[in-house]
Amino acid sequence: EELVLETDEGSVTVRVLGETVHRSGGPPLLLLGFWSGDASQEGAPPAEEAWVVGRRLAELSQDALREAFQRRRPYRPPSDAPRPPRPSRRRGRRE
Repeated sequence: EELVLETDEGSVTVRVLGETVHRSGGPPLLLLGFWSGDASQEGAPPAEEAWVVGRRLAELSQDALREAFQRRRPYRPPSDAPRPPRPSRRRGRRE
């Protein structure tokens, strides 16, 4: 699923790169990827990415997409993304 977003910088292709579902009741999140020009047709990774609250790309409003585009950051491949810290099993610190 993809769509084209018209911005001041031109047409941008938007696709979902990932999603999260919080079992504890938090909102669902989508990780959107942004491609400029024909880059999306070449199989290249997106230039930028942003998280947005939502379940499906088609359900997002144009305003939500524009806000996500304004908050975008450079794309980081999953192997470069920081991993969540593991909880410590030790109760105290050893000196």
